[in-house]
Amino acid sequence: MVNFKSEGTLNTPTISLSNETQLLTFSGRSLPENAPQFYSPVFDWCNAFLESGNRDMPTIFEFKLEYFNTSSSKLIYELLKLLSQLPNLEVHWYFEPDDEDLLEAGEEFSELITAKFKFIELN
Repeated sequence: MVNFKSEGTLNTPTISLSNETQLLTFSGRSLPENAPQFYSPVFDWCNAFLESGNRDMPTIFEFKLEYFNTSSSKLIYELLKLLSQLPNLEVHWYFEPDDEDLLEAGEEFSELITAKFKFIELN
């Protein structure tokens, strides 16, 4: 299975999805004009990842977005819900100390998704 990489822009996140390390990283900002279209290849990759076999080691989803809009939020939730099928999913949710909105969003997702969440305050 091929890894996935999408370089970020001012309005789209950098996304790196690795089959070998089982590390999935989103960073930057997510405000795409057409969020479903932007995230479609990510969902395709994640579906293939789920179908690709045994997942004994933890899959880490590193969420390092500094901002995401409402349409991105819905798709991030759907993506987390999809990935929660993995037996060892860990979500590492990064946030700035003064960004209560981002922390609260992560806490809300953690209540809705069956996965281990780790909240990491950036220095």
